[in-house]
Amino acid sequence: MADTESAATQSPEASESNAPTVAEACEEFCVRVEKVCGKKPGRTCRRRCNRYVRTSVGCEDYVRKALACQVEAKETELCSPVASKQCLDEFRAIRDCERGEVPQAQTPESPSAPPGWQRISDDTLAISVLMPPGAELDPDAPRRTWRAEEGGVTYYVAHLDAPPANLSQQALIRMVIKYVGASCQRKLRLHGRYENEGRTTIEYDSACPDRSEWHGMLRIWDGKAVSVGYHGPAGVKGVREPYFYSIRHGPH
Repeated sequence: MADTESAATQSPEASESNAPTVAEACEEFCVRVEKVCGKKPGRTCRRRCNRYVRTSVGCEDYVRKALACQVEAKETELCSPVASKQCLDEFRAIRDCERGEVPQAQTPESPSAPPGWQRISDDTLAISVLMPPGAELDPDAPRRTWRAEEGGVTYYVAHLDAPPANLSQQALIRMVIKYVGASCQRKLRLHGRYENEGRTTIEYDSACPDRSEWHGMLRIWDGKAVSVGYHGPAGVKGVREPYFYSIRHGPH
């Protein structure tokens, strides 16, 4: 893990206590990932460690707590491209800290689905996902799309055009812009990319001229791409968790 260790020596991360550095905590996590999931996921994990070391300045405690939590995840969740259910609060705290927000108080339980939300299954896409009541296929959508409205926000689970073979950052940006529309690329931000078991996951946020916003997550696998997200007025917070992370693959 030479790259991560080199980055860590350049970080102003404080080490007054006996707490491990972010690089050390991440290496402990990656050792377990490699042992349980294989060498390729281990290499992917270490590449993500480089990002954690670069971006953790000022948020070191939150990163360490999240990694320490994930180390203890069940093997079935350890190899997943998303955080363990028991660690969602810890990873949410990292996101809030990186945005300059005060992380919300952590609770002992992971976020549960809002009242009335149910898991819908789509055999064509071979996925299932939590959605608000009344979710149904949108007959007017250009590609297969599930849609539901709640609290002034519209939730979409949409099948996108086939992704390119090279999933560069620019390629992912183009995919999001094509989906949300060129006029809605203002303040476009992609973050939280993760790759595991041949699946790529990345979150996106963007704004539109009509003062509406898009927030969502792309899941890409086997030449297929699906967006799990919502569209609503600026400032109105829709459900991100557990919605974004509720997508499951395979027969249901």
